[in-house]
Amino acid sequence: MSYHLPLVQHIQFIFDLMEYSLNISGLIDFAIQLLNELSLVEAELLLKSSSLVGSYTTSLCLCIVAVLRRYHSCLILNPEQTAQVFDGLRIVVKSGVNPADCSSAERCILAYLYDLYTSCSHLKNKFGEIFSEFCSKVKNSIYCNIDPSDSNMLWDPAFMMDTISNPSANNNHSMVGKILNDSPANRYSFVCNVLMEVCVDHGDPERVNDIGILCAELTAYCRSLSAEWLGILKALCCSSNNGNCGFNDLLCNVDVSDLSFHDSLATFVAILIARQCLLLEDLVRCVAIPSLLNAGKLCENTCSL
Repeated sequence: MSYHLPLVQHIQFIFDLMEYSLNISGLIDFAIQLLNELSLVEAELLLKSSSLVGSYTTSLCLCIVAVLRRYHSCLILNPEQTAQVFDGLRIVVKSGVNPADCSSAERCILAYLYDLYTSCSHLKNKFGEIFSEFCSKVKNSIYCNIDPSDSNMLWDPAFMMDTISNPSANNNHSMVGKILNDSPANRYSFVCNVLMEVCVDHGDPERVNDIGILCAELTAYCRSLSAEWLGILKALCCSSNNGNCGFNDLLCNVDVSDLSFHDSLATFVAILIARQCLLLEDLVRCVAIPSLLNAGKLCENTCSL
């Protein structure tokens, strides 16, 4: 007898149908049932030496977390369901995931675990002994505030353009992340080239989405990129503030008053925030508030974000 796993996109479609029908209670129940099956599915994939080991269940878990985050206020009204979700997510990541060196999807799962644990006292009482230490690691890796970079290095317009031009083709994110981690100049060229692509060649929304996901994956393995993203966004939104924000190569090639790329830029930034590459509070503190205080034309960029 053979078994076929449903595609993650098909399960996502079922989530959407239940949401459109306003069956939120059933949607949460279904998400929890799926979550409870993930460890068994992963064990079966390991047994069969499947190529889906480590990727299928993580991708599906990311979809489940997205649903639970959206209806977080409904979920936490039921302590029993909240405990089931927390325990299910904890089991998914129990195999020694390092918060400082993991995939973007795993970071999203860890972040939601942290949010559940810190917002529900009954979870602290029930799981405190086995999770409190790991919770601190998650906080230090994912929820630490960062300051924006003001880099101005030698720009290589060709650096990683093959990858940026075809973002869904590269799967070796950990190796590329190490290359970026080892060289500030490489990070500078990469973020400039990415934002050039988003702001100048921004005609295809799916392409912008793929670029955003690629950048989220690479940022998961190169945390120094977070400061670069924050810095380059500050440069775009606050470049009239005495011109000391860095990233002059990008500013020389992008017309910040051009409204046509604002939607693409907003989509890109939303992906970085949703995938835990940037904290929303850091974006507000370092980009939005300085831009709005400047009250210049460039604050239109900030309002779009």
